Amino acid sequence: HLSRIGINLDNYYAQPLCTPTRASLMTGRYPIRTGLHHHVITAAENRSLPLDEVLLPQVLKHAGYHTHLVGKWHLGFNCWEATPTFRGFDSFYGIYNGMGDYFTHYLGPGYDFHCNTRPEKAAKGHYSTELYTKRAKEIIFQHPTDEPLFLLLSQQNPHSPAQVPRRYMHRFRGFESDSKTQTYAAMLASMDDSIYSVIQALKHRHMWDRTLLIFSSDNGGPIMGDFHMMNIGASNYPLRGGKMSLTEGGVKATGIVYSSTVPGGGRSFNGLMHVS
Repeated sequence: HLSRIGINLDNYYAQPLCTPTRASLMTGRYPIRTGLHHHVITAAENRSLPLDEVLLPQVLKHAGYHTHLVGKWHLGFNCWEATPTFRGFDSFYGIYNGMGDYFTHYLGPGYDFHCNTRPEKAAKGHYSTELYTKRAKEIIFQHPTDEPLFLLLSQQNPHSPAQVPRRYMHRFRGFESDSKTQTYAAMLASMDDSIYSVIQALKHRHMWDRTLLIFSSDNGGPIMGDFHMMNIGASNYPLRGGKMSLTEGGVKATGIVYSSTVPGGGRSFNGLMHVS
């Protein structure tokens, strides 16, 4: 639906990994300028997006916006100053790392699900996508409609590990012979439902006609054989390569822009564009 009503960015690029792409999105700069071009930030690393960088939420907050991050951060948490609520976001609900169990919210021995600066223990046992959707809708319904809002909904799926509520698997009964593809498709369906639910909340609050919505992926799907990436059922066909690769399959991203003020919904824009 979004593709039919929005502008499809047919020549849109990100980075081959999560952290570099997010650094570009937050700063408007290529990741080589921030020192985050090599790899993702892992849980034990003593580094983050440099603290002297001015981030998008800081600029928008200065302009009068309410700013909220729901979902993945993945730009470092080696000190409090590196975390979202110290970097321009009024609130944060989600994970500091780039991945983790969708239901237990553990990554190795560590629990990673936070509400602002505190662990959110009530999230245990609940699917992260649905938690993020619920929180995003709460923000929308509590927001004063006469004031500007910046909401970054950064979904965890369809990142590994491949996990999804069983009811989504039933939608793809024809894929039983390929359980990985079935699970991956189900994860994408869960994300689709989340986006639809958030859009409906915006419409209910009469905010949709004044909304600029940008949908973006942060890298290509992981495929078997690329830098020992786990095969979780993704496909970048007909593009070559995948996540962690500088071939088209690793960096050509899905991008859609929607606004009621932008004419020509359903058309494509072929101009070269980068997430920064």
